[in-house]
Amino acid sequence: MNDDNKLLNKIGDLIDDKLQPLKNDLGTVKEDLSGVKTDLGGVKKQLSGVRQDLNGVKNDLNGVKQDLSGVKQVLTGVKKDITGVKKDVATVKQDLSGVKKQINTVELKVELVNKRVTEGNQELKQSIKQSQEETIDTLSTLIHTGYNLHEKRIKKIEDTLQIPTPQQ
Repeated sequence: MNDDNKLLNKIGDLIDDKLQPLKNDLGTVKEDLSGVKTDLGGVKKQLSGVRQDLNGVKNDLNGVKQDLSGVKQVLTGVKKDITGVKKDVATVKQDLSGVKKQINTVELKVELVNKRVTEGNQELKQSIKQSQEETIDTLSTLIHTGYNLHEKRIKKIEDTLQIPTPQQ
């Protein structure tokens, strides 16, 4: 009975020794997943920046709308006062020039936002793909390592217990 306990304790120690590398590998996988989470947080921050840029574009569009409202009032004044047409036309031309500049600025900002969104989406897709590949590689390594360790444990148990290996 005492020999059986010693043998069981020895088998338990062997199993513990073989499980430790698997525990370490699982810790590495956990760290890899943490890195993926951090990458996704960075992408989220970039998308937040894009959202802020879109809000800025919206504010610029509201400014353009207000400027156009001012131009309309100037045109109404031109109809009422024909004698001041030349002066009012010059004012309208200046206002339109400012509006065109703002529209050009808005178009540039929209292009920039579209570019950032596209880049953000590409980076997100690439990060997801890379993390999936790394996860698959890590899991494959863990599975193969576990299988190999299992086979070694079985072989050691058979050798220790002097059990003949069945022929395949």
